[in-house]
Amino acid sequence: MRKSLPFLIAVFMFMVAPQAKADFFSFGLDAQGTYTRLDKISFSNVSDPVTLDGFGIGVSGKLQILFITAIIDYQHLLDGADYMHAGLGTGFTFGALPLVDLYVRGSLGLMLLSADVGGFDAPTGAGKISPPEVGFQVRGGAGIEIPFLGDFFAFGLGVDVGAHAITGNWGYDLSVNAHLGLRI
Repeated sequence: MRKSLPFLIAVFMFMVAPQAKADFFSFGLDAQGTYTRLDKISFSNVSDPVTLDGFGIGVSGKLQILFITAIIDYQHLLDGADYMHAGLGTGFTFGALPLVDLYVRGSLGLMLLSADVGGFDAPTGAGKISPPEVGFQVRGGAGIEIPFLGDFFAFGLGVDVGAHAITGNWGYDLSVNAHLGLRI
């Protein structure tokens, strides 16, 4: 019996395991409302690092082939900053609940930032960054989505946290979003 017990456990697990499925290709495009916070940003015309935070609107797109995902995320903060992340990563969606999908994702790539410094906690009259600053960003996130209309559309809420190296400083970032998007 001791020798056949591992075999019986393996057969049982094989019989009760859900059927595996893998998508070769997926595409997503989201319109989003966000709250974003970028910490320790140094502008070329301001001596001390500042924190950029505020509400904004944006668009996010992803193209996934097997398990590799190309991500572009653009956000326009209403206080006068434009922020973009373009990178490679991975993400997984779990249909764990009856009407709600859970997702996790992570990416690393480039960060592009252009801001009107006077809109934040920098001295007034500091001006606008020109040209935009480019740096490196790594981030991960999780959220929930409610698919509808045959799973071609989804409404969701998500949180992304990460770290960036831009303008000579390492800092952290946080983005909370509500999104409505197309899923193919």
